Amino acid sequence: MRDYLLQIKAVPGIKGCAVLDVGRRELHPLLPAASTPEFADNLAERLVHLAQQMQPGEQVEFCFDKQSCLVRRLVRGVLFVHGKTGFDADALNLTLRAIGSTIDRALKSAQNQRALGYDFTNPEYLDSVLKAFSLCSDHFKIQLGHTLVAKRMQKAKENVASLFPLVNDLVVDQNGRVYPLKGRRLDLDVNANEAFARWLSGFVNLCIGGRPDLVDFNLRDVTKPVATPLHDSNFYGVLAAV
Repeated sequence: MRDYLLQIKAVPGIKGCAVLDVGRRELHPLLPAASTPEFADNLAERLVHLAQQMQPGEQVEFCFDKQSCLVRRLVRGVLFVHGKTGFDADALNLTLRAIGSTIDRALKSAQNQRALGYDFTNPEYLDSVLKAFSLCSDHFKIQLGHTLVAKRMQKAKENVASLFPLVNDLVVDQNGRVYPLKGRRLDLDVNANEAFARWLSGFVNLCIGGRPDLVDFNLRDVTKPVATPLHDSNFYGVLAAV
């Protein structure tokens, strides 16, 4: 990752840059020597927040008296660039276009390596995923009611069933909760992560669609009770990618 950051920093007028791995919430910084660890932690927090508000390819720039900051959303990450006001924007954009997809692939490789080392047969994994589904259902029931939430959970399941037959071994009850079918043994591996992530992401999108009052939904906050196993299995990383 450092090689890509060095290419960005080589653009005239650029003083520092960083890449945030959204799924793992890890910051890869190449900042001025005067930057403190507290600054890097602060920056990572702000980039996490911005990532939740931006779509891949979207870019925002903040201009100050003598310096500017640019933030660009990738698929799996966020690029942060800090430079003097009037830096060579054309050269920077050419550089970012050239290496943006490469950075995404590097982040995906890192995330996949993490997931490959995880034991998906551990009962804690399925328990935590199903708990995440329940926590999200309970959150939306307040505004949408039990019946609509259950219908949207089922619809989201149907939307991924053709690609991931695994989900057919689970059932959605009238309260929008998800359970394994009695007597079925789920074959869980790294592919299950994408199946569950696409299902949950689809459910959330169905719930917040057309409801401006629901768009501030934060899945990480809602699923905080099971954040550790979801993080360890790279579920959040896959969710960010889909």
